[in-house]
Amino acid sequence: LRGVDLAAERLVGGAVRDLLLGRTSDDFDFVVQGDGLALGRRLANALGADYYDLDPSRSTGRLLLTTAEGRKSTFDFASLRGGSPDEDLARR
Repeated sequence: LRGVDLAAERLVGGAVRDLLLGRTSDDFDFVVQGDGLALGRRLANALGADYYDLDPSRSTGRLLLTTAEGRKSTFDFASLRGGSPDEDLARR
């Protein structure tokens, strides 16, 4: 996607735990610099996925993706709270 710095987005939450334990996950949470709602919408449009605003007051959006094989995955995009990932974690 043009204008999206995916290197600035961070995978957090249970998906990180699952990856470390060698498990698969269908639920992915990202902390993003910028507007989580806008990023979620843009990605959903690009992928042909469903989208809704999960928590507009915290700029958090949810993308629901179903693959051709019928596997469903959830992707949440929350705007970074604070100036750094460490500050964000301290505020949650």
